[in-house]
Amino acid sequence: MIRCDTCGKLIDASKGVTTCRACRDAALMQASEDSPPTDGAEQAKQEREEPVDPLLGESPCGRCRKNRAMVDSEFCLTCQLELLSILGDAAHDLTKAPPPPPKPPVSSSVSLMNDLEGKRERTATSHIRIVGAAKLK
Repeated sequence: MIRCDTCGKLIDASKGVTTCRACRDAALMQASEDSPPTDGAEQAKQEREEPVDPLLGESPCGRCRKNRAMVDSEFCLTCQLELLSILGDAAHDLTKAPPPPPKPPVSSSVSLMNDLEGKRERTATSHIRIVGAAKLK
């Protein structure tokens, strides 16, 4: 990601351009206004040609290969909208809160005491009697 030379917006650096699409379009508009008027034959020839859309590039869409890709993208508008819709659905699915995990059963004080007694029996120090004399069980 780099900043546009003209306005400072963040743009994709992989395309090799240093200005954003809005600044390039503004420069094209300014250049077309500054150009001298053409004669009638050239103007008629330009009108017969396919109209130039500043949003469409020359390369085909990378997904459907039917339409021309947009200028700063490898996809046509239809495919890009479809991909964004799919991305939105996936993001919605990921942000759904999962059901809370089941809570462990609450043990009663009797079962807690039984658990503690069982643990005391398994420890090594429970075999030594400290009161009186040290005897092994």
